[in-house]
Amino acid sequence: MLVNNDGGLAIPPAVDPNFKWDPMKDYAPVAQVGEFTWAVLVNSQLPVTSMKELIAYAREHPGALNYGTPGTGTLPHMATEMFAKQIGARMTHVPYKGAAPALSDLIAGVLSLNIQSIPTVLGQASSDRLRMLAVLSGERVKAFPNVPTMQESGVDGFVMSSWNGVFAPPNLPAPIRDKLTNALAEAMKTPAVQEKFRALSLDPVATDAAAFAKRYYAEVAKWKAFAADSNIRIAQ
Repeated sequence: MLVNNDGGLAIPPAVDPNFKWDPMKDYAPVAQVGEFTWAVLVNSQLPVTSMKELIAYAREHPGALNYGTPGTGTLPHMATEMFAKQIGARMTHVPYKGAAPALSDLIAGVLSLNIQSIPTVLGQASSDRLRMLAVLSGERVKAFPNVPTMQESGVDGFVMSSWNGVFAPPNLPAPIRDKLTNALAEAMKTPAVQEKFRALSLDPVATDAAAFAKRYYAEVAKWKAFAADSNIRIAQ
């Protein structure tokens, strides 16, 4: 069995021409078990306090905003480039070897902007050196009820959340797949599991294999098209 997310399975084959596995054939989706979203963070010294002001600043200062990510081709990289393209602005990408060092440099003022996952930013969100301008989910996040969504902030249609899913080897017989799916669904209903997930700002969910496969394959296609259109590739 394999537990992974969109950043680990749906995006890499879109940006890495030497990715070893076929995302459409080499994994059998069994169930989605978790959901989490992302937030737009800026250093508090940046003279913006809302997404509207950030967008205006980015348009008025082409290339001046530098944003950190866990690396080229990661979801924060793709999401920020998608955001910049949607608002008609240009920003400078600074790839790191992980989300934590990018967040540290944002707090230090080395960077202007990060898109970080809510689970990653939980411990630093109260820092007076950070401002959380918006969340990328369709609804506000319970842990940060005063932070608006992108839609509420005037960025139409920019909704992005990520999944945690369980996969099996290819050609898994349907009866075994269904047994695993049902077992995972029962596990996700238990209060202890739900409590542990929510403590990390992960929403516990339990989808069947068909629903999860539909979402997974759609995201593989979406990121492949966006990477090609934006010419995003991992350097070889």
